[in-house]
Amino acid sequence: MADLAVIVVSYNSRDWLEPCLRSIYEFAGGLDVDVVVVDNASTDGSAELVEERFPRARVIRGPNRGFAYGNNRGLEAVDAPFVLFMNPDAEIVSGTLAGLLAELRARPRTGLVGCRQRSQDDEAAGHNQGKLKNFIERNRCSVTKLILPPNTDKLLIEEGQCFQSVVLRFEESHRQIDFT
Repeated sequence: MADLAVIVVSYNSRDWLEPCLRSIYEFAGGLDVDVVVVDNASTDGSAELVEERFPRARVIRGPNRGFAYGNNRGLEAVDAPFVLFMNPDAEIVSGTLAGLLAELRARPRTGLVGCRQRSQDDEAAGHNQGKLKNFIERNRCSVTKLILPPNTDKLLIEEGQCFQSVVLRFEESHRQIDFT
């Protein structure tokens, strides 16, 4: 059993998938990660890119029934005590997934955590909307940089914060969650 499952739902995300997946493996911190890319009927070669460049990752192909459906399909395919749901346009740039899990394990009553998000300009996502909006308009994309422990002491969800990536505690004692 892997230490952490990572689910990435992709729909025509080829340009973002390579840096996203590369960052997962680079910042694993020694964890055994089970990376699952759920491809929602992409036509841009997203699934093929994953199969060619990331042979350790699994690809689940299916119809595009939406983001939640894709995440649920990925969740059905994994068996790990923790699951990271990560958008394809997000990259880990600091800290390690091992550090994140260590922080989560130290808080057994915490079931869900999010990661601090940064824009390309290294601004905290949500704290400088003008710069982030200009970046998105200029580049016609939205890449999010994730800062993981130990490089941040913020582990709890802040009010009003949105996440492109969350880690769910999915140990046996927590699996009675209804995701419907």
